[in-house]
Amino acid sequence: MKNKIFSSLLVGLMAFMVSCDPMIEDDYNLGVPPSASDIQYSVSFDENNGDVTFEVTNQQAVGVWYFPTSDPSAPEIKTGNKVTRKYMSAGTDTISVAMYNKAGVSDKKEVTFDAPGANPTYLIADKTWMWDKETPGHIGNGPADATSAQWWVAGPNEQDPRLYDDEMIFHSDGSYELKAHGYILCNEGAAYHFGIEGATAGVIVPYEQPAGQTWAITAEGSKLFLSFTGDGFPSYIPGDNWGSLKYEILNISETNLDLKVSFGWGAFFMKFISK
Repeated sequence: MKNKIFSSLLVGLMAFMVSCDPMIEDDYNLGVPPSASDIQYSVSFDENNGDVTFEVTNQQAVGVWYFPTSDPSAPEIKTGNKVTRKYMSAGTDTISVAMYNKAGVSDKKEVTFDAPGANPTYLIADKTWMWDKETPGHIGNGPADATSAQWWVAGPNEQDPRLYDDEMIFHSDGSYELKAHGYILCNEGAAYHFGIEGATAGVIVPYEQPAGQTWAITAEGSKLFLSFTGDGFPSYIPGDNWGSLKYEILNISETNLDLKVSFGWGAFFMKFISK
């Protein structure tokens, strides 16, 4: 009886070893790990919205992308043969890429590219923009060389509700639409144009947009400016002769538009979001 049990166990063990042989053989047929010099890639650009698409084109391999962060030792890592990132500003950038297959992972390879940046006209056009009223400093003033309000910093929803219902539409045909719903906010320096003398603070005044106003974005060196014709303005009249003012674009994206208009004494700052 004992011999029969032993024989059965031996037969089972031999069958198990035979069945494992193909698996063991497969382990030695994983191929060769890739090298950095083998990596084939492409970089393509969407010159409207600022998207840059990175693609590893090697067959039977997967890309690993390393994007720099403020900490050089901790890049942001994305895995995939095709990865898209947004580069709003034009400039030269460098990232790293590796790839892996079933045999292992390659070393990193540097990729340098010239991003064209997003087209600001595309980003701003054909959307409805309103005050970013929940954000402190959505309207305010400060030094002319600042990038945000520092002296007067309006708190969330601090202004008259008749300011916050304003809607701006920059149509792609160049026409400009300000839906003020009857009223706009006017700086005290320009209030006399609306029959208000001696104002010491901004005032809400009746307003109906005249026909034919247009808008444009122009570059002066590295800076972008938004301007209007026909005495146009971005919801708030910041000073006298507002029709000739230029509004520096501090930040522009598909959802945010931050402006600054400078004077001899300082500057006004305005923040808008797309509706």
